[in-house]
Amino acid sequence: MASRRIAKSAVDWSAFAARVPAEQQPMLKAFKTRHDAYVGKMTSFPENPPAIDWSLYQSKVPVAGLVEQFKKQYEAVKVSYPEDSLTKEIDAQEKNAVSRLKR
Repeated sequence: MASRRIAKSAVDWSAFAARVPAEQQPMLKAFKTRHDAYVGKMTSFPENPPAIDWSLYQSKVPVAGLVEQFKKQYEAVKVSYPEDSLTKEIDAQEKNAVSRLKR
């Protein structure tokens, strides 16, 4: 699960800014601000959601079997993550681009 966690930004913003034309620098700064806000918000959340205290709900909900039904339905939910099918292709393109730049 840790691999799905958003890591600290790997963008070299100073090198990126050096390649951006002067007239587009304000757009880059706005993009970086949005990027930093997004990464900051995502890293503020815990990696896994907090556990549900089902016994607390059982003691408070007067309808018999309702909490057990919710627990069963909650545990049946499975969120599938898409397979990473592009990283290998992107890495190959990066390697190709770096080798072309070194020539």
